Order: sequence, then structure tokens, then C-alpha cells
Amino acid sequence: MQTETEATQDQSALIFTFGDPEPVIEDGLEDILQTFWHIDGEYYLPPVSFDLLNKIFNKNPALQSAIHARKRSFISTYKPNKYISRKVMERAFIDFDIFGNAFLRIRLGGLRNLRRLEHLPTRPTRIGEKKIYQLRDFDDPLEFDKEEIIHIDEYNPSSSIYGMPEHVAIIGQAALATESVKFRTKYFVNGAHMGYLLHIHDPKFTKEEQGKVQEQLKAKKGAGNFNSMLIVTRTQGKDGENKVELKPVGEITSKDEFRNIMELTTAQVLMTKRVPLAMMAVMPGKANFGSQKDAVNNYAVNEIAQIQADFAEMLNPHLPPDGQVEFSDFRDLIASKTESAQAVS
Repeated sequence: MQTETEATQDQSALIFTFGDPEPVIEDGLEDILQTFWHIDGEYYLPPVSFDLLNKIFNKNPALQSAIHARKRSFISTYKPNKYISRKVMERAFIDFDIFGNAFLRIRLGGLRNLRRLEHLPTRPTRIGEKKIYQLRDFDDPLEFDKEEIIHIDEYNPSSSIYGMPEHVAIIGQAALATESVKFRTKYFVNGAHMGYLLHIHDPKFTKEEQGKVQEQLKAKKGAGNFNSMLIVTRTQGKDGENKVELKPVGEITSKDEFRNIMELTTAQVLMTKRVPLAMMAVMPGKANFGSQKDAVNNYAVNEIAQIQADFAEMLNPHLPPDGQVEFSDFRDLIASKTESAQAVS
């Protein structure tokens, strides 16, 4: 963006700005909670964009760490069988925790007997009236009969078609934390300032010189990260001399909100995922969270056991008696590891 104001007199002034303002949370949030029938397809759009959920997962370290901690807790208790491998169950849980939906494909043998369940990635999967579709970049979608697919969903009253992840409530805060990191990075790339005002006092400063200065400023490292301004005044300074003044527009100080934003976002992610701090390697700060042992036991009963029950309830009706989904008690696993560590020490 360029703005140039010039008078026709010799003592005219020039004002030149460069660099565009940077929007905060510039993409994605408008996609939340939209449930429509796809205009060019035969399926429903998810209420929360799967691409947005995937982006938030990949860009927010607290959320990613919490989901991986929950995955490891869950999968450590799973007892694999010949129908559902450990890897398939692990991938299904990751999809379930990120997107609020997981899909498993039923593969039958020649005699129509169950051979195995296969993981169907959630991000490109869409639900239609009679079919399940898997979108592809450069080809028509793959189609599956609904009887072929097991859909595990996290119920949310906003949608009767798709599930929604528990952390949908903090998507805005997670996006804000991501934008805070981007802002901080651009600040240092820009030379540790948020733009500046360059004021040149010189009655003999020509238009050719103005053009060269403008090009040099636009080409400098970090140009475009923040909004800066060049002012040329064709008069001498207050002291009667020609001079150049450079004034930073703003600087980050010890009072900036970056740390507070990151700490608040981390706390909100942990609140929605309810992972004990001891399992996340997070320092509790000034807050007193009580006994970590009690927290892990509560986590085992109120979180892991409930997810185990949900998966078993949704999967077992599709499995034969010798392939029923089974889990061990997470508390027993923790106790066993604790005893082993004490024996070694």
C-alpha cells in the first residue's frame, strides 16, 4: 500500500507509507459450526472444518501434546486382536480426539466373514444420505456403503451427522496463541520493532532521491511485516539544519501479553482435555493442583475408562465373540510401572 501527497511548491512535503497492517486470526474461524449439504456433492459438510481442526492441532503445541498424551494413555491399555491391530486403534483414536470423528472400514473375506477393520482417515471423509465418501485431490471421491463403515463420533447437539471434538470451545484461543507466535517472529525478523517513522528534513531533497529511498525501504529486511512511514519535509529542522529522524513506532517490552496469552491458552487446552500436568511435563506455576497421584487416578477413571467404554460400545457389535475389544485398567498399568521403577532404584 502506498500513499503519496505532494504540493506543487518547492517546499512541499511527501508522506509515503509501506507495509500492510497484519490481521490477527486471519483465517479459519468463520468456518466454525456450519452444517450444510455440499452444493456440488452428495454429502454433508462437517459443522467444524476438518482442515481448520487439523491446522489448529499442528500449530498449537499444547493441544498437540495433550492429544498425544491421551493417545499413549489409551493405546497402552488396548489388547490387540486379529481383527483390529494396535496401529489401527491408535490412528482411530487420534482422529477421534482431533476431529471428534473416527471411521473404520469393515473388510470381509470370500465367505463374507470378517477379516479385519481398516482405518479410514477422517480428514477427507464425508457422510452422505446413503454413502460414505472419501475425497481425493485429483479424482472422483471413493464411495462406500454405510454398512461398510463404522463411525465413532463425539456427540455434540450442534450436529446429528458428525461428531465434534471437545476442544472446539477453545479454537479461538488456540488460534490467538498461534497468531501471537507469528507476531513475535515477525517482530524480530523486522529488526525488533513494529515499524517506524522516517522523517527527512531537506529543502533540496529531489523526487529522484525520494524514489531511491522508497525502493530501498521497501526492499529492506522485514518490509511488509508492519506498517512504516516515510515523511519528507522540504524545510530545515527546528535547529536550522538538514537532518534525518528515525522513530520506532512501538517496541515489545517486559509488559507485553505474549507470555500471558500462551499460559492462558495452555491452561484452557489442559482444561478441555483434562490431562494431568505430570503427564504433560508442564509446571503448575503458582496454582496448587494437589496430589499428582490422585490426579492420574482420577484421569484413569474419568477419562481413559470412559473412552475405552465408548470405543468398545461402538465397535463390539460389529465384531465376532473372539474379536471383542478389550482394555486393561490404566491404574494397574501405572501401578506396575511405579513398582518397576522402585525396584530398579
